[in-house]
Amino acid sequence: EVATQVGATVKPFAGLDLREAQLPGLDLSDADFTDADFTDADLTGADLFGADLTAADLGGADLTGADLIAADLTGAYLGDADLTDAYLGGALLTTATSPTPTSATPTSIAPIWSAPTSPAPTSQTPT
Repeated sequence: EVATQVGATVKPFAGLDLREAQLPGLDLSDADFTDADFTDADLTGADLFGADLTAADLGGADLTGADLIAADLTGAYLGDADLTDAYLGGALLTTATSPTPTSATPTSIAPIWSAPTSPAPTSQTPT
């Protein structure tokens, strides 16, 4: 049912139970997945550009090669998610959580990833 709705102007999927869903390579850009449950879902190569994944559960999801550019992952859970080769440029990861390797207690991952900053200006003396 999700695949048949993808491509519509408005993609309201907030709160959906998508546990173990097979969604590889789908265009899910700009969709609203607020509070959706993607536990152990296959999102390999999915286009989630600009998607709203606020407070979504992505625990154990396979996001290998997924496009998460400009996605909002505020408060999302990413424990055991596979983000290998995922594109995260401009993604909002504020208060996104993932368990630490030594504890099951979630911790903020925001300090681990930060948006690129402009290089400091350098002064050059003409020679």
